[in-house]
Amino acid sequence: MMDSITLKCPITIKAKVTEELKSRLAAEIQDAIKKADMELQQIEFHAKRLMAEQAKQDAQGLVALRQQIDAERQKRIEFKNHMLERLKETAQLEIGAEIVQGSMERIVTVSVGDDLHKIMGTGNFARKMAKLSLSAVNMPEDLVAIGKIVAPHGVRGDVRIIPLTDFPERFQQLKTAYFDDGTRLSVESARQHKQFILLKFKGLQDRNAVENLRGKLVKVPRKDLVPLPEGHYYIFEIIGLKVYDIDGAYLGKVTDVMQTGSNDVYVVEDCDRPLLIPAIKEVVKEIDLAQGRMVIKPQEEWE
Repeated sequence: MMDSITLKCPITIKAKVTEELKSRLAAEIQDAIKKADMELQQIEFHAKRLMAEQAKQDAQGLVALRQQIDAERQKRIEFKNHMLERLKETAQLEIGAEIVQGSMERIVTVSVGDDLHKIMGTGNFARKMAKLSLSAVNMPEDLVAIGKIVAPHGVRGDVRIIPLTDFPERFQQLKTAYFDDGTRLSVESARQHKQFILLKFKGLQDRNAVENLRGKLVKVPRKDLVPLPEGHYYIFEIIGLKVYDIDGAYLGKVTDVMQTGSNDVYVVEDCDRPLLIPAIKEVVKEIDLAQGRMVIKPQEEWE
């Protein structure tokens, strides 16, 4: 006969709105808006040059490239609009109101005859957890973004996510989502909806419960990434690499990766204006992640 049972109980962590919290949330949203504006400027800056280079290489690819550029531009515009709406909502938060800050799981062991109310003590436990430092939560140190939450979807607690991965199907197996603020949420379900992923988190049952997730990056531990074939790399692995030509001259660092449809383009920046490096074997001769470097052969030196 079983004398005890171990339960995994979801705990929703809430916080009371204060002036300090409102200011912090507003600052985070404003930073996100600025970043979206910068990305839009980068797209406009590089679009004409990319179109001109594509016309020289393969004129038939111009339509696909233009569609890709338009799609990237539209993503940033939609995200910026969502952030502007979120900024208005943040300004309207009432001091003293409660908002959901995340959730976590509590493991408890219940024996025959135990007082469940006393053991669970969910109200006191949630209040105590809200006061703990986020560093006390056992969070993986090496996290990678696989999607960005753009808005709630419907009224049952679903969120709409833009995938930031070449493997959107991975959301179907996602068990836990991690966030930059140190919180994590258990995933109940995921499904494809047009170009988005609709994600449902355990314990968040209505639209109000997920409103504060707008704009947040959904992250996973690096160890859980889908393995890539040899010679293929994730964008986050490329960004930050130091770039040299075949003679050893330093050209700058990779600051962005533009996905044009035909091939990726690495944006390399130093003191002068950016260099656009097509991610093709004729140009990129070596990528050494351990050393943090890339070696290229400039296009004018092609044989």
